[in-house]
Formats: sequence, structure tokens, C-alpha cells
Amino acid sequence: MGAAQHEIHTFGQTNAISNLQNQRTRLASGSNNGRFDIWRVAIHGFDRHPLIGSGAGTFENLWNQHRTSRTQIVNAHSLYLGVMAELGIVGLVLLLVPLVAILVGVVRAVRAARTAERAVPAAVLAASVMLLVHTGVDWDWQMPAIFVWFFAVGGATLAVAPRAEPRPAWRHASPLRLLLGIACLVLAITPALLALSQVHLNRASDALADDNCGRTISEGLSSISVLNVRPEPYMLIGLCDAQLGYYPLAIRMERSAVDRDSQDWEFHYALAIVQAAAGVDPRAAARRAHQLDPLEPLTQYALTLYAHGNRKLSRRRGLAAPLPP
Repeated sequence: MGAAQHEIHTFGQTNAISNLQNQRTRLASGSNNGRFDIWRVAIHGFDRHPLIGSGAGTFENLWNQHRTSRTQIVNAHSLYLGVMAELGIVGLVLLLVPLVAILVGVVRAVRAARTAERAVPAAVLAASVMLLVHTGVDWDWQMPAIFVWFFAVGGATLAVAPRAEPRPAWRHASPLRLLLGIACLVLAITPALLALSQVHLNRASDALADDNCGRTISEGLSSISVLNVRPEPYMLIGLCDAQLGYYPLAIRMERSAVDRDSQDWEFHYALAIVQAAAGVDPRAAARRAHQLDPLEPLTQYALTLYAHGNRKLSRRRGLAAPLPP
């Protein structure tokens, strides 16, 4: 009991994000490892947009704006708080409905089993509760291997008992089921397009790292042709256009990236360095980048791009600026 109280006290008091050399020791530590700060940012994001949140996948932007250390965080280390911050009450309800439904199904399976046969469903219930509690304090729910069994069991427990009579052929199936099946196929198109776009985007990023602007632009345009709503290929193409001296085109591409994601500091920073390289006043883009991530060294550097009207010095600073990660 004393050891448990000690670990609870440790979890509540040690809020610093640790960078342990031996990661195995972290598994035996009761420290919250900075989660309180992370959860504070998530709750702040929910408070600002409680109904629909700030948008899917935007927690990293929230963290960059409100973090108190330079630690890079991508998600909220809590499924529930992360969904609340990004998708609001609507997203939280859509999340909880299937999770609670599966738990109810498992409970029903435990109650329906004979006394001598309850050990297995009871163990599944205990593991399910433990899993759902754990997802509230960590991020590993994102690994499919951890959750696949839960949904498999959920499907089994919620399945309707087979009817005595044979099921009708698919051509006699309910029109609603047919429509739902078609809708699922349509929804599958977007992830497929995203995956194909990402392949070209990865190639463009690798080419830029190798100073191969020709391939960067080619692969970036291919990524855009597959899915033109992503800002990253526009940013990469714009950076290469600036290196090649096509400044008006570079600025236009960076503005296209900002238009597609105005809450990520990287795109404002890229616009600022391209504007500086072109001899255009970069202060507005630099200030916005710094507002979105005040602790990021690159956004602090962006504030120095404007050389008090000295376009030659400003261009030199823009051309020498580090590229966004």
C-alpha cells in the first residue's frame, strides 16, 4: 500500500518531461513525464472551441502555441482529451458511443455465461476496462495491434444471433445496407488518395534534402495532382522555386501552403524566408510564425530577417535561413 501511495504521489508531483538515457527505467517510473502540461494545453484548446474543437490532427499546433518547454509533442497523450481538443463534444460523443457499446456487450456476455464459464468473458471485461483507462493517459492507442482485439471482441459480443431461416441473397438485401456498403467504399477513397499523395511527398522531401530541386518540384506536383488540399507539397515546391530564383512563383506557392493550413508555424516561416530572399518585407509572416510557436528557434530567427529596410541584407538572411523541418 505504501508503494502504491508513493507512486501516486510521484505521478502528481513530478511534471517535468524527462529524457532518460535508458528508456527501460522509464517503465518503472511513476512520473507523469510532463503529461499535466500536455493535458493543460488540450483542455485549453477544448475551452476555446468546445463544440467542434480546433480540427483533426491540430493538437501539435495547439502545443506549439502554448507549450512551456521546447519539447516536441504531436498528440495529447490521452485519447479522450485529445479528441476533446481537436473534435470537441461532437467528436467525444462519436468516440464514446462505440466504446461504451462494446463494454456493454462484454458485460452482457459475462452475465449470460454460466458460472463455470465466466472466467474468460470476465477476463476480457477486465482487460477492456484496463485498456480504455490506459488510453486516457498515453498515446499507444494509435498502434492497431493494441486495439484490434478489443474491436474484434466487440464485434463478436454485439453480433446478432443467427436466424433459424437462411439469410436472403445479397440482391434481396435491404437498400439501406447496400447504401451503407457503397458509402464505406466511397470513404475508403480518401485514405487511398492520401497514401498515394504521401508517397510522392516523401520523395519530394528526400529530393529537397539532396538539393535536387528538379525532382522535388516534379514529385511535389505529382502529390498535388493526387490530393491538392495538403500544404506540404506547395511549401517544398516554393522553397525550390526560391533556390532557383523564381521568387514570385515561390511566394505564390508558399501562400498556397499557408492558405491550406494557417495554424502551422512552418508554412508562415517558409513564406517569411522566401519573401526575405525575394527582397519583400517578411515581417508579417515572421510575426505570425512566432505567434504560432514562440519557443521555436526558427521562428525567433524569422524575426531577424527584416534588416530595417536593407533589402540586400534581408535577402542574404533569407537565402541563408535554415529550411523548416
